[in-house]
Amino acid sequence: MTTAITGTGAEPAAVRTAAPERRRRIRVPHAGATVAAALLVLLALAAVWPGLFATHAPHAVDPISALRGPSGSHLLGTDELGRDVFSRLVHGTRLSLLLGLGATALAAVTGILLGVLAATSPRAVDEAIMRVNDVLLAFPGLLLALLVVATLGPGTRNATIAIGLSMTPGFIRLARAQALTVRNADYVTASLGLGVRPSAVYRRHLLPNAMPPVLVFATLNVGTAILSGSALSFLGLGPQPPTPEWGAMLAEGRNYLDAAWTAAVCPGLLITLTVAAIHVLGGAARARVEGTGPRGTH
Repeated sequence: MTTAITGTGAEPAAVRTAAPERRRRIRVPHAGATVAAALLVLLALAAVWPGLFATHAPHAVDPISALRGPSGSHLLGTDELGRDVFSRLVHGTRLSLLLGLGATALAAVTGILLGVLAATSPRAVDEAIMRVNDVLLAFPGLLLALLVVATLGPGTRNATIAIGLSMTPGFIRLARAQALTVRNADYVTASLGLGVRPSAVYRRHLLPNAMPPVLVFATLNVGTAILSGSALSFLGLGPQPPTPEWGAMLAEGRNYLDAAWTAAVCPGLLITLTVAAIHVLGGAARARVEGTGPRGTH
């Protein structure tokens, strides 16, 4: 009798102790994703309506105010030409985000088409596509982008193409793997056995069911594309001065760290925060797709 009472009293205490820990494990990803989403919303607003945030024209030169620190008139100081760092960061948001989104879209579309083609084609076509893809995967992404942009020449469009092509092999491999998995599913085999045209089966079943992991992969790669675009701009192979772009601003400001540290530190910090926010949201999306997110735990 005493033993039963003791066991009954101890069990609720264990449950009460475990419950807050479970809630903390669930809430932390939500908090990180919320902060990341808020930052990306602000960046999207700055990209679409830079005038809402910018206090100066991005190309306004004021040699008298060159290399000044943060002040009431210049929130993040000025660069070597007296241009407002904060306003240039705001106006550079559009180009940096478009470069990352454009490169990712190019890689995703090309990779999905070639990956699905490899998965649904005869063995010879599949082997040819994947052997070329394996060769491209042997090169580091940034090195491949450097080779492409060195061939095409510097500029925003060429940098976007170069980064997109450098990320395409990863999309090809993932899209092919997902397409093969869905193609071998029972419902696809049954549809083909009933005489439904393969093109209709692939359009109605294969593509919709194979796409979620690919879309999550694309979300994660937006951050990589922004980072690669900033790297190319830092090397002078992306958007050309005086166009405001985060990587180019970082390259220009690094020579004046002693006099005006904000001109270099702020672009680098913004790149870091943007890439981190995208990866946090991408990780949350991947957890939801894989069923390991908050809803998948119940």
